[in-house]
Amino acid sequence: MQDKDSEENKKIQKKSRSFEEQSGETAASAGETGKVSAQKNSGVKAAEDSAGNTASAENKAKAGGSGKKNGKWKVLFALSLAVLIIALAVIAAYYVKLGNAGSSYEELASAAHISETQETESTTEETSTAAPVDIPIDFETLQAENEDIYAWIYIADTVIDYPIVQDPEDDEYYLNHTVDHVSGYPGSIYTEPTYNSKDMQDNVTVIYGHNMRNDTMFGSLSEYKDEEYREEHSEIIIYTTEHIYTYEVFAVVTYTNWRIPYHFEVDTEEGYAEFLTSLQTDHYIPSWTSDTYDFSTDTRIIVLSTCNGNSSQRFLVCAALVSEE
Repeated sequence: MQDKDSEENKKIQKKSRSFEEQSGETAASAGETGKVSAQKNSGVKAAEDSAGNTASAENKAKAGGSGKKNGKWKVLFALSLAVLIIALAVIAAYYVKLGNAGSSYEELASAAHISETQETESTTEETSTAAPVDIPIDFETLQAENEDIYAWIYIADTVIDYPIVQDPEDDEYYLNHTVDHVSGYPGSIYTEPTYNSKDMQDNVTVIYGHNMRNDTMFGSLSEYKDEEYREEHSEIIIYTTEHIYTYEVFAVVTYTNWRIPYHFEVDTEEGYAEFLTSLQTDHYIPSWTSDTYDFSTDTRIIVLSTCNGNSSQRFLVCAALVSEE
């Protein structure tokens, strides 16, 4: 009986040891599996971390590139804004200057024109039997401001109501100076001392003025292309200190950019006749000459000359003397 019990115990112990060994192997296997799993997880995490770091670096690089681009655009915008502000300031200064010059000429015209009352008072004070010419321009006041003012041009119902100046030596001084000696536009209405005297006795007197966009100075001369306008504004008056000259428009010509008195020698009869002929033969379209354009070289004329946007051309309004007082 005891031997049976002993054998049963041995069997139980053997089974127990077998179970423990199996349990140990299972645990060891589980441990190995856990280690492998942990290593895999660690690898995955490392890969994820690496991918995350790479993505972060790429994002930072993109952000940096975007930041640089944004910085460049900001600089360009700032520069463009600065250029725009400067340009607007220059344009504003230009128009302010034009406005001041325009006001100056308006004030000058207002001061220069003598009223009918003043003319009457001046006439009654004269004791001479010879009736003087009533000059409606106060040249004494004008020449006190600028002694280069020697005449006045007037076309009724237009903005052309200006002093005519001539520098003693420089042909082009008043091209870029006002009667107040301010440099720049709109300049002045002027003649050249090299080619014209101040007594209006030359065969051809060329009077220059800028073609201003606001129609001041000679900016309105282009209106003479219109037939109705020509008919309504055909008379041009020049006042000097002693005379009143009335001229009749006979030609409106888009012409070659020649210095007329020099090119034709208009102080000679032959040169003057050649110039009159050229008004009909050497002009550009649009141009117009009167059908009654027929007078001798003894007739004195004035030529109002301005630019027309083409450096090789000039726009001319030509008028012949019809009356002198």
